[in-house]
Amino acid sequence: MTPRHSAAALAAAALAAISVTTAGTALASSAVPATGSHTVRATIGVQAGPDGVAVDPVTRTAYVANAHSGSVSVISTTTGTVTGTIMVGSIPGAVAADPAAGTVYVTDIGSNSVSVIDEATGTVSATIPVGSLPTGIAIDPGTHTAYVANDDDTTVSVIDTATNTVTGTITVGFGVYAVAADPVTHTIYVTNAEPGSNYVAVIDEGTGTVTARIPVGTNPLAIAVDPGGHTAYVANEGDGTVSVIDTATGTVTATVPVGSEPEGVAVDPATGSVLVTNAGDNTVSVIAEATNTVTDTVPVGDSPTGIAADGGTGISYVSEFSSGTVTVIGDVPSSAADLSVTLARKGAFRSGQPARYRVRVANTGSARTAGPTTVQIFLPDGLTPLPSGHQTWACTTAGGTLTCLRRSALQAGRSSRLVINVQVTAPEGAMLSTRASVTPTDATLADNTATNAVTILG
Repeated sequence: MTPRHSAAALAAAALAAISVTTAGTALASSAVPATGSHTVRATIGVQAGPDGVAVDPVTRTAYVANAHSGSVSVISTTTGTVTGTIMVGSIPGAVAADPAAGTVYVTDIGSNSVSVIDEATGTVSATIPVGSLPTGIAIDPGTHTAYVANDDDTTVSVIDTATNTVTGTITVGFGVYAVAADPVTHTIYVTNAEPGSNYVAVIDEGTGTVTARIPVGTNPLAIAVDPGGHTAYVANEGDGTVSVIDTATGTVTATVPVGSEPEGVAVDPATGSVLVTNAGDNTVSVIAEATNTVTDTVPVGDSPTGIAADGGTGISYVSEFSSGTVTVIGDVPSSAADLSVTLARKGAFRSGQPARYRVRVANTGSARTAGPTTVQIFLPDGLTPLPSGHQTWACTTAGGTLTCLRRSALQAGRSSRLVINVQVTAPEGAMLSTRASVTPTDATLADNTATNAVTILG
């Protein structure tokens, strides 16, 4: 990517340079060294031009802004599948989640607005006018405030998330781009990527003023904060580095070389790592927080830009702008369980008759499961669950969903089976599809779900 010059050039370049802000992923760090090996667990197709990403750990959902499609893809982090698509404004760029409120905020670069998504309904509940070309957003849940970087007019818009109204505008300087919030100190950090600027502005939330400007590398396009470690990480696209800022002193304490054209950054508290997307060489660099060194480089899809860590799980979601995909990467410990689920029919399914599914859960990993294992079977209309008895699984029914819990550990190399009884109420010729999923998810998301299609006989 060529150095950023202006927001107008950004829009004219078909969004190739839209940054991701990892606000909403600033979580307390465990400050432990990076362990294991980060690997690709799954690749998920979304819509055109995926850019900003945010994860809500409460609802187990990832939200991806698709710049070329004017939409947000909704991904279940439990199953690794797209469960919905929400239309927002023109050229959605950055995303931030507010788990406590159950809302997601998306900057609409082409509409000069912010779309507010109600997670419960999966709909846009408000549209907030902001400044010109809003490229970054961060939320401080403690103050119920969102901060939006308006690239084309040198300002940051302040939004009251309780009322979804703009309550103030802070002048920062030319080239405001990405935003991150420190929810502990209630401090906002804004990157300024205008040629000749190349700094991070520090905003005191209490006074709404810029209190410092910290010089960083060339063309800083993304920033993430680790409040537990009192550290901010800045991805400098122009020189292929990450600036490490001590937020207590407001000084750069290290500069870490990464890949080509870093455009996104996220802190993963589960592994004590910082993950950086490198759009120029299609990789993710993994930095150990304890040593400020790159410990792993993960090949991903074409033009990775956005990244968000699913706090506490060791899993991160990477948007790939040119390939229209999201890659799921995770830290795999040297010893771990790896669950899979299969779903098969036992005999024919005939209208008006009982029928059976056979579910098999296997642990193909190198260690036993550490806690309970849950299988969910999602029955379509036309199949009604019947009582099913199991020695090692306790099953409950809610509508067409069966949830079966195994509390005892599943040893490495072993499997467990259960039979699901159903009544076929669909007519002859109906085509039905049933889905099963197993949690917790693990190193291989693709085999954590299974589907089975059937045509009903007479």
